[in-house]
Amino acid sequence: MPWAVCPHCVGEGLRSSVGRRWRCPRCGGEWDEAERVPCPEPGTVALTNEGGGGIVRLVCASHAAHPSAARLRRALQIVPPETEGD
Repeated sequence: MPWAVCPHCVGEGLRSSVGRRWRCPRCGGEWDEAERVPCPEPGTVALTNEGGGGIVRLVCASHAAHPSAARLRRALQIVPPETEGD
């Protein structure tokens, strides 16, 4: 997705100013752009077009909850595979 989101505040977009770090307006967390763009979180939600024309993209839960994804609809929640040691 072309915008950065907070990994802690689901659906909250990050804000930035020229030469400054990305900041979450809700929790105040800050990140360098390279830490959040492209999104490093695993894609766990499949989004489709409103008409249901197939999966458009697989995104993290925070990107799926962001208002910019409202024109897409959540097709299904994908459960990530179990990792060893859990």
